[in-house]
Amino acid sequence: MSKFIDLAELVSQERIDFANEAAGHVKILNKAQKVGEAETFVPDYVQNVIEWRLDDFIAQYELSVPNYIKIDVDGAELNVIEGLEKTLKNSKLKSIFIELHEDSEDTPLIRNKLKLLGFTEKSRHQVQHYTNLTNYVFAKS
Repeated sequence: MSKFIDLAELVSQERIDFANEAAGHVKILNKAQKVGEAETFVPDYVQNVIEWRLDDFIAQYELSVPNYIKIDVDGAELNVIEGLEKTLKNSKLKSIFIELHEDSEDTPLIRNKLKLLGFTEKSRHQVQHYTNLTNYVFAKS
C-alpha cells in the first residue's frame, strides 16, 4: 500500500485526486481541478495524505536542513513555501527548484517571498508541452 506525505503550511489530513491522461497523470491536492483550468474532473483515484510542515518534519525526525529543495506540487506551492519558513532562512539551504503556473495569483507572492528571504532567480524555463507552466531555480544571494 502506498503512503503519501504532503508538505504544506499546516499539519492536517487531506486528499490527492488523480486523473489518468494520455500524456501521463494529473495529481491535485484537495480539489479535482487542474491548475489553471476552471472545470473540475472526476478523479480516477483518490489518496488520503497527511500534510506536514517541512520545518516540523525536519524537527520531529531530527533531520539536517537540505541544501536543495525541489517543489512540484501542482498548485499548492504557496502552502509548501509557508510551511518551510525556518528552512528557507537557514544558511545550509542553497537553492530551490520550483514549478510555477504563470497565471496563478500565488506566483508573484512566491517569487517576492523568496526574494525577501535572500534568494535570487537564477533561471526560468517553460515546461515542455505546457503553456504558462515554468520551472524556476532560485539560489541564495
